[in-house]
Amino acid sequence: MDGRDTLVGTPGASGTASQPHRMENEAAGNQDGGAHAYEYSQMRMQGGSRSAPEAEDEEISQVRGDDGQDNATGEHSDNSSSGSESSYGDSRAALLLDGSEGADAVRHHKKRKKKTRLQWASSVASRSLHALQKRRQDFVEAVSSEDATKSEQHTLIGRFILILLTAMLMTAVVVTYLSSLQHRTDSSIDVSSLFGKFIRSEEIDVDLKSMTSREHMAGTNNSKRHAEYIRELWESTGALDSVVMESFDCGITRPINTIIELRLENGTLVKLDLAEGTIDSDATSQLEDELSAPAFHGYAAAGKVEAQVVYANYGFEEDFRLLKEKAKVSVKGKIVLMRYGKLFRGLKVQNAERAGAAGVLLYSDPADDGFVRGDVYPKGPWRPDSSVQRGSVLYASQCAGDPSTPDGPSVHGAPRVPYSEIVGKCTPSIPSAPISWKNALPILRALDSAEASKPAPSKSFVGGLTDSSYGVTYRVGPSQIRVSLEVQNEYVLAPMYNVLGTVHGRIEPDRAVWLGNHHDAWVFGGGDPTSGTATVLQILRALGRFRELHPSWRPRRSLVFAAWDGEEYNLLGSTEHGEMHASTISASVVAYLNLDTAVAGHEFSVQGSPIFTELVKEIVKDVKVGSSGSTFGGNTVQDKWPSYEKFVKLRGYLPSLGGGSDQVVFQHRLGVSSISLGFEGSHGVYHSLYDSYSYQANVMDPTFEYHEAMAKVVGMLMLRIAEDRVVPLGIKSYAHFLSKELQELEMEIAAAGSIFLESSVLKAEMKRLGASVKNFGDAEPAFHDLTLSAGSSSVESPLFVRELNDRILLAERELLVARGLPGRPWFKHAICAPNFATDYGTEIFPGIRYFLQGDRSNATLAAEEVALVADVVQRSADVLNRLDVIQ
Repeated sequence: MDGRDTLVGTPGASGTASQPHRMENEAAGNQDGGAHAYEYSQMRMQGGSRSAPEAEDEEISQVRGDDGQDNATGEHSDNSSSGSESSYGDSRAALLLDGSEGADAVRHHKKRKKKTRLQWASSVASRSLHALQKRRQDFVEAVSSEDATKSEQHTLIGRFILILLTAMLMTAVVVTYLSSLQHRTDSSIDVSSLFGKFIRSEEIDVDLKSMTSREHMAGTNNSKRHAEYIRELWESTGALDSVVMESFDCGITRPINTIIELRLENGTLVKLDLAEGTIDSDATSQLEDELSAPAFHGYAAAGKVEAQVVYANYGFEEDFRLLKEKAKVSVKGKIVLMRYGKLFRGLKVQNAERAGAAGVLLYSDPADDGFVRGDVYPKGPWRPDSSVQRGSVLYASQCAGDPSTPDGPSVHGAPRVPYSEIVGKCTPSIPSAPISWKNALPILRALDSAEASKPAPSKSFVGGLTDSSYGVTYRVGPSQIRVSLEVQNEYVLAPMYNVLGTVHGRIEPDRAVWLGNHHDAWVFGGGDPTSGTATVLQILRALGRFRELHPSWRPRRSLVFAAWDGEEYNLLGSTEHGEMHASTISASVVAYLNLDTAVAGHEFSVQGSPIFTELVKEIVKDVKVGSSGSTFGGNTVQDKWPSYEKFVKLRGYLPSLGGGSDQVVFQHRLGVSSISLGFEGSHGVYHSLYDSYSYQANVMDPTFEYHEAMAKVVGMLMLRIAEDRVVPLGIKSYAHFLSKELQELEMEIAAAGSIFLESSVLKAEMKRLGASVKNFGDAEPAFHDLTLSAGSSSVESPLFVRELNDRILLAERELLVARGLPGRPWFKHAICAPNFATDYGTEIFPGIRYFLQGDRSNATLAAEEVALVADVVQRSADVLNRLDVIQ
């Protein structure tokens, strides 16, 4: 780990401010995990009434350890000279991003506006202040050392010069103070409430079109050009103090060709046409012949196999059990045909391989995202017959990031696991390929017509091709015909390019709120991810407009924006960055906001740490989607949030955050409270050629009012967390979450009748876990009262507020287990993790459920896991409970 990781959060970086909790250093020395004992600051409440500007000046001075030399107005505002501004930008970028690229990687903007006369005078006065003081002191010493016999004329001259210098010094102080008043006024503006007025939906339209004009698949030259284009766009907004690009060399499979043929009963080979085809109204679909690769699976095994086919529904373990036990059909040596949906595609292939399959074909059934759901593209949002869903088949819930560097970041010269050792452990060893339902149809008909083919063992196997037009009954096989599947690819190290931009905070620059979106797409990525990329860009454009009107404004805490690469393969860019800068992130990041696909339907969806619940509810009830006369609009975002009534209102917390996007390293490894947001519901062309600008502009969001609403929600959420004196993240919802989820775990244990009921040690540890959860809940009310009282700048001392805010961060950080989860030690959050069987979903108390649902034979190991969970929950409760050290 780069030694510069230690800078953020240390007294040297932030004066006397307390330092957030860090994760334990692992034996490899390259990562951070676990929990050191946190040294609590012995700060007492300080009373007294002060004006808001005076309070903020004192807060800046105390929290950052300033010396009173105009740091709040000089170092952080446009009053500084160009040289000092560049130095500041370089150092803060190094602190927040821990940029090993060095100062040369930091790119600064030109001044947005010329300095006013007052700002210029203040800048000159500030720079000359120390020089004037030194000259005055030298002169006084010179005068005092004069011989008493010197002439009275010299004395009078000296006195005159002394008076002149004193007057100049007083003038400098007055001018500097007047300039600082302007800075304090801008800093006190409630930017979060004004932010929505600066959002422009028409700009999102233009930006989305420009960013989807060519494919930008990770690991290609186009992806690098796309990252460079994003960097240029971000710089042009005027919102950011610095923008950097970084790269990691990651192991991926690069496609060459895929050939699928049907061998009919007479021996004739019929080659399937894998092209998706052009649509007249979709301009980029006409570029299909220019794509760098046909539809393929990332990390699929290369190889050729010819075999009979068996249909296995969605590919759950239960589906394979039904085939074997009820239908009496073996998949051993067969090519397994499965439909997309319900669980991550890589785990479908893994289940087939474990059952003995020789190869896999995945198709999109119209019951899941096609004509059964509604009109297909270009008339509606659902998948047409020739559309193919690309995607990675790496085992994402078990292996994180670049599989060639499981013990650290994928930097140049890093030790690598050979590809031969990756296959079978993190990636399949059998070939697989995606196809359209149009190409799956002749295979399904062949399964129906085969004499030996068995009927579906469950109604759940039946898809959407049963009407008279297609006549499929979804018999499971085996087929009489054989299918030949050939996958050609190569394993390579390819660069992944991340873009990161920073706005430095004015009071707590070493605490940051992050917003991330990935920029790579399987093809053009109109919805996934570029609806999110364009929305992040609009947030920056709006912030730039605001800063142009208020040039000296800065957020209380820093803002960091990230455009990740390689997400589609396996969250490569974000994961490798997180591994590279683990201690910096652990020490400085207040919250991570993930915006993957901003608009993929018209239903608001949010998953996240329970700590965000109340803030999200507060924001979405006031943000409208369009106007009452618009195509889709007129209601608030809350009105378009189905899970609010069905889940949030009933349970008191947000749905939990699983895998599938770039929040994984932040939430599930580093313990940073994270949230993922977007509009979902009807993204039928997901991961296909047709996920394009035309799809978004003509079908999904013609007025771009959903994009606009998402920009407002995410921007306001980010700014509230960055600007509020007390971080507005609620412990109460976390207490509800722990209590409710523990009750459900206990009911599951009672129903299972497992070793948890038979072992007295296990029973005792479960009882202790219950006590820890109760202690967490009991500590919350008093802690909540403290956060309310600390919201007023005239009541609590700045260091008290700083300590309180760090406790909010630590409540989540303390829930990490140093050794990681059983069966997947890279994941360290004891309370939630990507679902082991589906990846997209969430598993609560994952380590305990590992033994409850899987290895039920070892009561000793199960008791150890429960004990670890009880310990981390108690540590988190202690963070809230030790109020004596901050009052």
